[in-house]
Amino acid sequence: MDTARSELVPLDIQPIALTASEVLVYFPAQLPDGLAARLRMLVPPAVRLEFQCPPSTGLEVIMTLLDGGHHVFEGEVTPEVQVFLDRRYGYRLPGWSTLPDPFTVACRLMWKRTAAFVRVQGTVAEVTVKPEADFALLRLAENPHLRLSLPKRLGVPVVGEAVSLLGRHDFRFGMDVPLLECVAACPPATHG
Repeated sequence: MDTARSELVPLDIQPIALTASEVLVYFPAQLPDGLAARLRMLVPPAVRLEFQCPPSTGLEVIMTLLDGGHHVFEGEVTPEVQVFLDRRYGYRLPGWSTLPDPFTVACRLMWKRTAAFVRVQGTVAEVTVKPEADFALLRLAENPHLRLSLPKRLGVPVVGEAVSLLGRHDFRFGMDVPLLECVAACPPATHG
């Protein structure tokens, strides 16, 4: 999607972004080109940028956001891109039109999160494969308490192999269940 520079973050909104302590972005499938990078340039370095997308979002979009150091969640979204700065200011894109009652809308959408995406890298310490199952269970040497469920179609690594995986933690399992569903194998992360 070709986005004009003024569409990225309008001049009258930039001062609000410069002082934001929280940025939430909800998008239906695809982000406007350059929006994540432009927001990162505007907000203070310590501010988390959180993106929420529907289950149908392509893995390449999720990986690009994770590689940019952003936090990515799966959950309910609106038909258009919405950006919230400190949940006090909300905007509908394209056009950056002001949303009524941004705090309520942002909080409602946050409570509709169903999963979080993470990149997991490490050395395989243990592999459990049952012939009747369509997945393998892995443990990494770097985090032995975390169990990884890896579909066999992605390939089953061997002990000692270095892996980089895109994982999806489903909140319906609860936060105390250390099981991460792997949805893709990926190249090692390059950001610091």
